[in-house]
Amino acid sequence: MRNKTNPSPVPTPQQALRRLSALCVRQESCAYELLQRMKRKGMGENDAEQVIRMLLDEGFLDESRYCRAFVHDKLEISRWGRLRIQRELRLRQLPPAKIQAALDEVEESRYREALNELLAAYNRTLSARSSYERWGKLVRYAMGRGFEQDLASQAARKLVQHAEEDDQ
Repeated sequence: MRNKTNPSPVPTPQQALRRLSALCVRQESCAYELLQRMKRKGMGENDAEQVIRMLLDEGFLDESRYCRAFVHDKLEISRWGRLRIQRELRLRQLPPAKIQAALDEVEESRYREALNELLAAYNRTLSARSSYERWGKLVRYAMGRGFEQDLASQAARKLVQHAEEDDQ
């Protein structure tokens, strides 16, 4: 536990470069996240930007690679839709063209499959008085996870119809 009266010293650019390059080897990072991290440690803006430039020059940071990894992980693991992924990447101040390129790499069939899996799992936990209420809850849930309204509506409709057919 850190002593509040004796805060840790501000890292030098060389120390920050060493620590952040080790971090970048373990996991993909973006410049914005690393800048914020250095600012929290008390590093000046010029030194922090210098460290980011060195990380970029040495290949530890790559915005395109970060976007692709982020899109893959959030779709496959967290089950987020394109809208939420796009919003989160914009918050990290990544270029819109790189965000779009990473999203374009997602196969439409895999995207719809992820949505269907998400809704099927949620559907098992739902209680609803009518098919319409169930459909509405499914659509709202999918939209809250960042899926487009039209895709969410279609997937929820198919799920509700299959449930009704199974009940008959």
